[in-house]
Amino acid sequence: GPNGMWSVLDSKRGKIYTYDNEGNMLFAFGDQGAQLGNLSAPTAITYCGSDIYVLDSVLNSITVFKRTDYGDVIDLALEHNNNREYSLGYEDWKEILKRNVNFDAAYVGIGKNLYRQGKYEEAMDYYKDAHEQTNYSIAFKAWRKAATEKYIIVVLIVIVVLVVLISKFFGYIGKKNKAGITKVGKRTLWEE
Repeated sequence: GPNGMWSVLDSKRGKIYTYDNEGNMLFAFGDQGAQLGNLSAPTAITYCGSDIYVLDSVLNSITVFKRTDYGDVIDLALEHNNNREYSLGYEDWKEILKRNVNFDAAYVGIGKNLYRQGKYEEAMDYYKDAHEQTNYSIAFKAWRKAATEKYIIVVLIVIVVLVVLISKFFGYIGKKNKAGITKVGKRTLWEE
């Protein structure tokens, strides 16, 4: 199909499952029966543009499924991602979420677009919503690397300052202990 979409025909249930080029299910449709639009024994499937043609061996018919507006927006999002127009793809995935908040592929699509823009924390939020562990880990690794690069100088300076302060403190304590030990007679609590 267009933009890396591909469809699988389930002849037992009369359903058609459509996936993107990464294997994420985009939508499923169809049913068994003798009603118009249903399939009895589907045997073949093909794309003609955005339409899907299904051959039914029992009904001796070809059923044409036209894509909905929702499917068009999904196709447009995939097209923008394939053409590396990530800001446009981001808007398409947002539109899809307005129509279907349970569509995990939209969360992943938004997460990938944000990741490509270097917005790792936001991408992690979308991956978390989609329960997408692999991409979440990749985004977390990139975020951690960026944070480390950003703050490494500050961390090193703080460590050096702490080491200097601790060594000065122990030097001072050493002098006080030495002075307290050499004093003869009664010592104050501080000298102790």
